[in-house]
Amino acid sequence: MKKTLLSLFLLLPFIVCAQYFPLVKDGGIWRQIDSHFPIMPGDYWLLYKYQYQIKGDTTINGVDYKKLYSMNYDSLLVEDVEFFGSIREDSLKRVYYLDKNTVNSPLGNNNDSTEILLYDFSLNIGDTIYMPAIYSEDSMQIVESIDSMLIEGQWRKRINFQQTINSISKRTWVEGIGNLKGLFFPFLFEFENYWILTCYEDNSIFWTNPEMTQNGISCFGVGIEDNTNNSSLSLDIYPNPCTNYIEFSFNKLQNQDFTITIFNSLGKIVMEELIYAVQESFKLNTNSFNSGLYYYRISGNAKGVGGGRFIKL
Repeated sequence: MKKTLLSLFLLLPFIVCAQYFPLVKDGGIWRQIDSHFPIMPGDYWLLYKYQYQIKGDTTINGVDYKKLYSMNYDSLLVEDVEFFGSIREDSLKRVYYLDKNTVNSPLGNNNDSTEILLYDFSLNIGDTIYMPAIYSEDSMQIVESIDSMLIEGQWRKRINFQQTINSISKRTWVEGIGNLKGLFFPFLFEFENYWILTCYEDNSIFWTNPEMTQNGISCFGVGIEDNTNNSSLSLDIYPNPCTNYIEFSFNKLQNQDFTITIFNSLGKIVMEELIYAVQESFKLNTNSFNSGLYYYRISGNAKGVGGGRFIKL
């Protein structure tokens, strides 16, 4: 009996993850980093940040897709939003991408009338999938193992591929999230650089890659600049993460009136409040906020007094 219970316990993640989590859905946001190693003496680390979001529907050649956008998050607000391509998922758990052939396409020059297979979550151990990585001969990927990964209390299928010749990392896919290196990493590879999916969010979850948290790093800021360490501002915010409310406690702010502006992860203003110099705190009701990452900016007579971020559960 004990052996039976132990076996059931060990199999529980696989039983639970029988539920399928689709990857293509409105509101899905991927944030990822490409770090380039310093090669020559005196070189610096180069860090490139990417963000993609699915939003809205489109029909191309009689086939229904979701629209995929790329965003510029290094400016104070997200000002550069570009329609990047189209993505769809069929009933067989396969994800297809149709490139718009933009200048910044991660897939290089691709005929925008030909869709490519980006993911296939129906794969089993030993199955192969052809992934013609750019500038690499690592095209045939072999499934090495399949297990599950706990994502915010839910077990999701995880597909692990064999190590390839020219990449320093193994490819790992997770249902509903994609490759742990980034949305397009099935077609990319690492050479003198290192990719990582920093975080993923949609309308139901906000997930940070454990590889980030293990190294004491959070998901990089998106939408507004983070001026938390600005010396002109001393304040506390609590609780963070929050559920029903978050309170801003001001210890010193140059004895002036100022404005608190709250942005969502896309840089859209969701709340703005004028705070008078005599106030020592401000309590914000967050019941109407969707779960996810938010940014606050505090501005007074001087431009951009300070800012930071908080999470709504």
